[in-house]
Amino acid sequence: MGVGITAFMCALGAYAIASSVSPKVFTITLTKTGFVPSRLLIEKGDTVIFTSETDGAFWPASDFHPTHGRLPEFDPGRALLEDESWSFTFERAGVWTFHDHLMPGMQGKILVKGDENESSKNCLKVQTGTIQPECWEVEILSLVRAGGVEAAFSAIRAWYGDNPDFRRNCHDVMHIVGVAAYTEFTDRGSVAGRDEASYCGYGFYHGFVEAMLLEQGAGQYGDARTYCEGLRDMKSEATGPCYHGVGHAVFDSIDGSLWGDDVAMANFALDVCKEVLPGEWERVRCGSGVFNALANAYSARTYGLSFLEDEPPSLCENVPLAYQDSCNMEVGNGYIRDMQWEQAREIDFIRGIANHSVREAVIIGYMDTEVRRTIDVIDVGSLVRLCSSFSHSEDIHACVAGVYTGLRGIGEPGKEQDLAQTFCRSMDGSYREACTTDTR
Repeated sequence: MGVGITAFMCALGAYAIASSVSPKVFTITLTKTGFVPSRLLIEKGDTVIFTSETDGAFWPASDFHPTHGRLPEFDPGRALLEDESWSFTFERAGVWTFHDHLMPGMQGKILVKGDENESSKNCLKVQTGTIQPECWEVEILSLVRAGGVEAAFSAIRAWYGDNPDFRRNCHDVMHIVGVAAYTEFTDRGSVAGRDEASYCGYGFYHGFVEAMLLEQGAGQYGDARTYCEGLRDMKSEATGPCYHGVGHAVFDSIDGSLWGDDVAMANFALDVCKEVLPGEWERVRCGSGVFNALANAYSARTYGLSFLEDEPPSLCENVPLAYQDSCNMEVGNGYIRDMQWEQAREIDFIRGIANHSVREAVIIGYMDTEVRRTIDVIDVGSLVRLCSSFSHSEDIHACVAGVYTGLRGIGEPGKEQDLAQTFCRSMDGSYREACTTDTR
């Protein structure tokens, strides 16, 4: 799951949604536990009034804290007294996150719908450092509400062909489609088994099952387990991504008393995977979702977690052995990307990992995301050369496996295998077997 998707996974129904008639006026209230509603979908030209039920002053403002530069005009410019209110009219479509300047941990999101693709274009213009998949939330939600999940799948095929930014984020955008599909179509089992659900590395299933779990409440895993098992007959290769989605939901429902303690959070979530899932394979897939969510939390500085520069996390040494490969793959690679090094230093760092099993796991995760990062200029020959540059045959196998998984994840919808098969045919026979290894 890409950075920020977790915040969306409280399901489509958790959004307060404006009617199609504009302009309208809505109210967001700061309570002792946060903004209510914390997510609001409106039309361009609508107005939001901010009030407070707390005992002190408050200051709603656009991210990022403390400069409020994402949407600078979305800022009252001062603290408001507890009995004051402040209103803002959203004239720009986009995805606008906000916080209380006096208590930055209180956060929310306003999605403003405009003309076709206007919301995502405006959102992309204000991103810093990385493109965010949430930029397509407005379009996805609007499409599903108007034309069902079929309209969303049709749009994804078009966006994939036209928009490089979308291609980089397609997997995480498919999370959003999965959430919307679950919320809008829970009575239509055929939605989850259709071919389009495999687009962009099966992100649909991650979102679908996570929405199911978060809607049903912590500890209610029976339906999700039944759903994932049902995919074995309908679309067997989607079973692993389905359990991966369970891991995401487990991590994102951890009690706040454990936040900030990465080892305690990971082991709590893994204990849940072990308790509710039938076998080791399913549990390990669930664990991969836990560690992917954890790596995202490190990078996003959420749950009291963050990566420390020049101090790789030692978390993976403190989880059960069966889960250590997926932990190193997700968390190790997340650390490398968070450091924003040049590629030469990234490769040197990986080669310097003394433990060969840790190194191989990190290589798989690194090459998967390297493929996604370079999607505009995919060069199969350069990928072959990069894999061949590793000195140990086990490292080359790991590199090939990571590239294979990455290429399948970014392949054109409906043709996910084509790039991966071209790459596999380019490898020497001794390494071609690694092309059958899909790490999702």
